[in-house]
Formats: sequence, C-alpha cells, structure tokens
Amino acid sequence: MLLQELPLAVGAAVTPLVLILQLMLMARPGARLAGAWAFALGNLLVLIGWTVVGRSLGHHLSPRHGSHDPVAAHLEIVLALVLLTLALRAMRTPLASVPQEPKRPPGRHPVLGALGLGLGAMGSNVTTFVLFFPAAQEVGRSALPPGQELLALVLLVVITLAPAWAPPAMVLATGKAGRRVLEQLSGWVGGHRRGINAAVALFFALLLGIRGFSSL
Repeated sequence: MLLQELPLAVGAAVTPLVLILQLMLMARPGARLAGAWAFALGNLLVLIGWTVVGRSLGHHLSPRHGSHDPVAAHLEIVLALVLLTLALRAMRTPLASVPQEPKRPPGRHPVLGALGLGLGAMGSNVTTFVLFFPAAQEVGRSALPPGQELLALVLLVVITLAPAWAPPAMVLATGKAGRRVLEQLSGWVGGHRRGINAAVALFFALLLGIRGFSSL
C-alpha cells in the first residue's frame, strides 16, 4: 500500500512553487537559515492539518477489498480531472504569472513573516493538495497497525516537505558551496516552472485516471 501511495507524495514534492519561494528567501542578502526553517515549519503545519483530516476520513471509509473499489475509483477519477485542468491551466499561464521574489517579511519579526509565507504557500498549493490528501486518506483507510500507519504518514509528509527542508539542510551541511548550487537551481526551476507544473499534473492525472478506471 505504501509503495502505491509514495509516488503521489513524490509528485506533491516536485511541484515547484514551494521550492521557488524557499530559494528566493534564502537568496536574499544576509538571509539567515532561521527564516528558511520557519518557512518549512509553515509548510509542515499545513501538511499536518491535511494529514489529520485525510487520515480521519480514511478511517470512516471501509477498507479496500481486492482491486474492485468503487469509492477509491470515483475519487481518483475526479482528482485526475482536477489535475488535467491544472495541467492545461499551467500550459496557458503567461510568463508574467511566474512568482516574483516575495517581499521582505514585515516588521521586526522576519521569522514570523517567513512562517506566514510558508503557511500561505502550502495552503494555496492546489496541486500538492490534490496529490497529498488522497495518499493520506488511503493510509488511514488501509487499517494498518498504529505504528505502521504513523510511519507511512511520516514518510508521506517528509517526502512532500522536501522542497522546504532540503535547501536549508543542504546549506547547513555544505555551507557556501550549497548556496551556489541552490542559486543555479533557483534560476533553472524558475525558468521552467510552467513546464514542470504541467508535466507533473499531466503525469499524475494519467496515473490516477488509470488507477481509477481499473478499480471500477
């Protein structure tokens, strides 16, 4: 079951919005890692909320029995259509819609500003939600022992959160060399954001669509 849902978490992590914003925050002159970690914490809080709701919903659904599963099938087909819409939207989005560098967090508490930015970035990331939420719901529905269920949910969160925690962890481990690599990555990801969004949404729309129709 976990191997089946992990690709959704990987897809949720590949969506570039969170990574772009994190790299922009870290690229500011004099930027400290405290702001980057606060941004990651904001992302984490949103994912925890989605996890709790998804798990609770899964517990109220009957467990899967074999490959025939109309409940999951219809949900996956609906999500596939949502992702297909997002893919088409991403392909039609003009370059001007690529996010610009976020303003410096206001006031004397830039760390709190970064926390709020993290909450907003993840909370408004529709593609990540569409991929992450059903994975969390399926874990809750799988009737795993509590320890295995917790491990599965933690893995989903850690993988999905990678764009937020990996850049500051890389800088913490490698210093200036890591910052140079992240600067190059920031330019590439920002320039290819539309293509990445469209490719991720289209691929997982096809994946969920195939899974859904095969479970009818």
